[in-house]
Amino acid sequence: MASVAAGHDGGALRALRANIWIAGVRGRLALLFAMTFVSASLAAAGPLFMRHLVDALGAHPLAVPLVLTIGYPLTRMTGLWIIQARVILMAWVMEGAKARYAAGALAHVLRLGRDFRLEQGAAGLARLIERGATGLEASIRSTQVALFQVGLEALFSGLVLARVIGPGFGLVVLAVMAGYAAVAIAFTRRQVKLRREVNVRDSASNRRLLDTLSNFDAVQAFDAAAHETARYGAARATQAALAVRVQAANSLMNMAWQAIEATALAGVITLAAHEVLAHRMSVGTLVMIQVYLMQVFANMAGLGVVYADARQGFVDLGQLQTVLDRPPPIADAPRARPLIAPRGEVTFEHVSFAYDAARPILADVSFTVPAGRSLAIVGATGAGKTTIGHLLLRLHEPDAGVIRIDGVNLRDVTLASLRATVGFVPQDTQLFDDTLGYNIRYGRPDASEAEVADAARHAQLADFIAALPAGYHTLIGERGLKLSGGERQRIAIARLALKRPRVFLFDEATAALDSITERAVQRALAEVAAGHTRLIIAHRLSTVVDADEILVLAGGHVVERGDHASLLVLGGRYAALWAQQAANPG
Repeated sequence: MASVAAGHDGGALRALRANIWIAGVRGRLALLFAMTFVSASLAAAGPLFMRHLVDALGAHPLAVPLVLTIGYPLTRMTGLWIIQARVILMAWVMEGAKARYAAGALAHVLRLGRDFRLEQGAAGLARLIERGATGLEASIRSTQVALFQVGLEALFSGLVLARVIGPGFGLVVLAVMAGYAAVAIAFTRRQVKLRREVNVRDSASNRRLLDTLSNFDAVQAFDAAAHETARYGAARATQAALAVRVQAANSLMNMAWQAIEATALAGVITLAAHEVLAHRMSVGTLVMIQVYLMQVFANMAGLGVVYADARQGFVDLGQLQTVLDRPPPIADAPRARPLIAPRGEVTFEHVSFAYDAARPILADVSFTVPAGRSLAIVGATGAGKTTIGHLLLRLHEPDAGVIRIDGVNLRDVTLASLRATVGFVPQDTQLFDDTLGYNIRYGRPDASEAEVADAARHAQLADFIAALPAGYHTLIGERGLKLSGGERQRIAIARLALKRPRVFLFDEATAALDSITERAVQRALAEVAAGHTRLIIAHRLSTVVDADEILVLAGGHVVERGDHASLLVLGGRYAALWAQQAANPG
């Protein structure tokens, strides 16, 4: 996570503006601030009742006005009720903002491409989004409400003291606020740095945990539980040490604040007591001063917690916003248009591609697949076969050359229409921790139950599903691990049968199937894909003998092309691969 570790407050502030001060929310915020103003006013007015009540008790203990006996409790209760109503309204604002922000963050991360996901890891990205959404809530709560509430109450208390008693007492309250702010600023930089380090270590430990659980079978097979536990424990220990340092910094800051409180309280009470003894101040006024100070100190003490949450929230929010500020590597061009009713002719014109300059994958590759025809791409591992499929889907962009469908440059069409046109069955089927029906319907979410059942039949899944007690409602577990490899692959094929794209792209689509099931699925796929363009990436040559044309890749170049029979007659690389696989059919 090093590349996204350095969050910044500017990004956090932009995130707050984008998610809070928007149409439909501004009115609720205005009401929140109005409620905060009223509750702060009532909090400042309450001790005035206490002052008059104490003075009345001293002068007329048997004739205390009713308004004084109930005034302070009623004022305090009303203020607290308004605060609770504000909390409800705040939850309404915050939860909606969190939901919008987290969903938008996921949408953006999904656009950042395969390389970014591999670089950051699923666990790290999940934690980043989770912390960012929580950071948004903490930032809203602290900057928009808590700080406003505390500041207003302290300001009102200072103004009342200055007006009723004298400017010196009001200045004491303002000095306390200034002291709190000075201490907070002094501790801020170190706390933020530590918090960023904690986030990096937290992401690393969670990535380690997810990696271990994802490779559960390998851990057991190699009896490596102790080894993995030690690695995870070491990661957590490093994170824990940093967390202790964060807490120590917070505690030192709170201790400094408490020293300010004690000094201010001792000074004010001493001055006020001297005034009472000199008969220049009533006992009720002394009690009022103490109540005001205790209110201010209680709010300031709560501000310590709010401040810590705010700083953590700003760090977490800033780190996620750094990712959200990163432009997608592949996006629709400004004037991109959709592919409308394409025929499905696929053309690669002098295409070259490398993941890095030192490792070229494809070099000057050209071919055309006429609409409704089939092309197989074969070659040794690492020859660039799968990369051709990724380029067709625009998961990567070619370094040179042009890829077209029906003569249209793929850079000039929308990604949504391209990926609706090209249906992909990958070598490693990716399934969701949901039901069989959900995973099949992923090919077309609005498909009817009859269409889903028909797709399952084409993929040779119907009998398997019918034998399950829960049928299509059967939960398949994380990544479909409750299913066999062949069953997972057939679900991917069923998705494609349901989607019915114009161009079919198979990347070792039947590699996990036994020979009997493979032949049955091949027949079903031929039926489903009849009349559609097909690109078949294969290692097992027996699956491509019926292709209209076969390309043989080696070293990123097309070294042979033709149909199965002509390539065998040629006696080159394809013929050698065929002979090798015939001698070793497993």
